[in-house]
Amino acid sequence: MSEFSSPQERLKLIQCLNGLPHVQFEELVFALNTASGVIPGEQSAQGNRGKALLDWAEGPSGCGLHKVIDILVAYVPNIQGILPETPPDAHWLVPYARNPFFTGREDLLQQQRDTLTQHSRAALSGLGGMGKTQTAIEYVYRYRDEYTHIFWVRAEPTEELLIGYCQIAEALQLPGYDPSRPAMVGLVKHWLEAHEDWLLVIDNADDLRAVQPYLPPKCPGHVLLTTQAQKLGEVAAP
Repeated sequence: MSEFSSPQERLKLIQCLNGLPHVQFEELVFALNTASGVIPGEQSAQGNRGKALLDWAEGPSGCGLHKVIDILVAYVPNIQGILPETPPDAHWLVPYARNPFFTGREDLLQQQRDTLTQHSRAALSGLGGMGKTQTAIEYVYRYRDEYTHIFWVRAEPTEELLIGYCQIAEALQLPGYDPSRPAMVGLVKHWLEAHEDWLLVIDNADDLRAVQPYLPPKCPGHVLLTTQAQKLGEVAAP
């Protein structure tokens, strides 16, 4: 389904695609893992190739409009200006851009999705340097249309947890917001317990004992951890 609010917005994106140098267009096609046969041959007009790429991306087997935009940002920095604005009741607190060259781990991503759907909490666990954070970033971008609110909090050092929750409280404009008060954690947890359609990523949650007080007891949304801890206990499903 198209996410454009008008035909003019779609036309602007096609014009951006048409304006890419040939090499960059080919890089985009490769990064999107475009299905074979989707794009007309190089002898075809660039305008036809751009439209074909967008038609595929928006179709049932395509990568989605968001992924096209995420990669185009590298070539056309103001591309976000042609998209519909984020609804005022939605929140996006993710400090990382999508990695356009992320490949593989399809089974792992699907496993995380299934676990979150069934149990509300999931963890990407393993030794440092295994790409847990990159996998979490890909999950966020791949499934962001399934959520209204997406928050990303760092847990290392542990002081970052409080900072992250204060940023969430500020974004939500919670009554009584004061970044100097640890009570902000309770306000955020209460909001999480009272709302659905949210995803909270806690990155580098290696000290699970320090992370536990920040988790809402009831979880109508989803919590995804990245951690080097192997014994997760009740913090998250493995």
